[in-house]
Order: sequence, then structure tokens, then C-alpha cells
Amino acid sequence: MTFKLHPDTTMGALSLNIRNMERSLAFYVGVLGFQVREQTADTAYLGAGGDDLLILNERPDISLCDTRSVAARTREITPSLT
Repeated sequence: MTFKLHPDTTMGALSLNIRNMERSLAFYVGVLGFQVREQTADTAYLGAGGDDLLILNERPDISLCDTRSVAARTREITPSLT
């Protein structure tokens, strides 16, 4: 079974819940080169010169998950783009 997206389909910003804003900004800005477009006490909006591409939501109390279970769930919901 194949799945094709409608040609007018667009993607919005990816929103991630993170534990530590300072550490995450050091990675996304310092290593990957994103730009902070706007920042509040617990949220940062990152882009690369255009629309926001990534929204970081600081949630210090969130628990870490097992990456193997995340990978398994991702494979289940990721459509083939061929």
C-alpha cells in the first residue's frame, strides 16, 4: 500500500517538549544553526530565516522515554512518500 500527500500539503513547525531550555538552545542554535525568532520564559520559536520550524517547550518535569518504543511508534505512523 502506498500513500501520497496532496500536492498542496505543507508542514508546520515541529513542537518538542524538552527538559532544559539552555542545553537545547545550545544544540539547536549552536550546533544546527537555527535562529531564535522569539522566546518566552518556557518556550522558544526557532527558524532559519523564514517561518518557525521548531518550537521548544521547556517542561523540566517530563520523563525520558525509551527510544526504542518511540522508534517503533514512528514506524507505525510514518506514511511512505513514494
